[in-house]
This record gives sequence, C-alpha cells and structure tokens, in this order.
Amino acid sequence: MIRFVRMNAKLTLSLDRQVVEDAKVLAKEKHTSLSRMFEDYLRVLLSSKETPDAAKTSSVDSLVGLVQDEDASKAYRQVRYEALKQRYGL
Repeated sequence: MIRFVRMNAKLTLSLDRQVVEDAKVLAKEKHTSLSRMFEDYLRVLLSSKETPDAAKTSSVDSLVGLVQDEDASKAYRQVRYEALKQRYGL
C-alpha cells in the first residue's frame, strides 16, 4: 500500500483587515477554509505560469473582485448588509 503524505507549511501574510474578513465570509459560504481557498488560488497561478489559458477553479472565480477600492468596498458592504437584512428579515 502506498501512502501519500501531505507536507504543510505555515505562512504569515499581512493583508488589509477588510479583505481578510470578506475572505473569511466567502470561505464559510463555500464550506472551505481560507487556507484551502488561498492554496487553490496559488495552485491555479502556478499552473497558469506553464499554461496561460489554464481553467480557473470555482475558488479562484469566487475571489475575483474581492479586492476593491475603498468606495467600491463600502458599496459592497452596504449591498451585502441589505441582502442579509432581507434574507433574515431584520
């Protein structure tokens, strides 16, 4: 029997606090971890280095537009707030 061992490594990043919070919400919605989502994104970037037209994963597609300018970020938070308010009847 052959066993594959996954070698994990820790990585420390400095990111905008709001980006981290939004990414955590997105990861929770996708039923995955932020680490896994980021790893998937890096894998796509690395594979596209070899093949420029590499297909995007759903995790990467969900990251598109996550980083926005300040005004757009405020608008996004307002739209998200209204959607959650409507969804939960608040």
